[in-house]
Amino acid sequence: LSEMRELLKRLKPKKRSTEKYTVLYLCEPMSDSSSYTERDSLQFFMDNIEKVDKDISTIIIRPHPSEDKPEKKYGWVKEYSIKTSCDIQFSKEKNLIQDIVDCDIAVGVETMAMVVSLASGKRVISSIPKKGHKCILPFPEIEHMLDLVKV
Repeated sequence: LSEMRELLKRLKPKKRSTEKYTVLYLCEPMSDSSSYTERDSLQFFMDNIEKVDKDISTIIIRPHPSEDKPEKKYGWVKEYSIKTSCDIQFSKEKNLIQDIVDCDIAVGVETMAMVVSLASGKRVISSIPKKGHKCILPFPEIEHMLDLVKV
């Protein structure tokens, strides 16, 4: 983690054309034994994005490196661009750390990339839906979509 922090310090965020927020959604393959799927988690986030912040302009979907054909797997998310008024993109960045530096908010289920996002000072949210368990990452700074939806 200390190596990650050093790398985070060296990277500079890319210039933006808006003052609104960018969300990085961190995908991760999930086991079949879960009571919910990765799609459930991403859909739960997309259905409740206004509870995160009303000033989100861009959502970048970052597939896990092990995933094959991510635009096919996650293509359905593009339908939300009309509902949310957000620009929805797929990450083209090879470097996870650069994606983290460039975002304002990181969202995922329970991936280690969320911990790296916390180390970089980002707001981090777990999007585990109602039928799931509480995020097992041991960091109280991680917010839970369920709590935001209940507010």
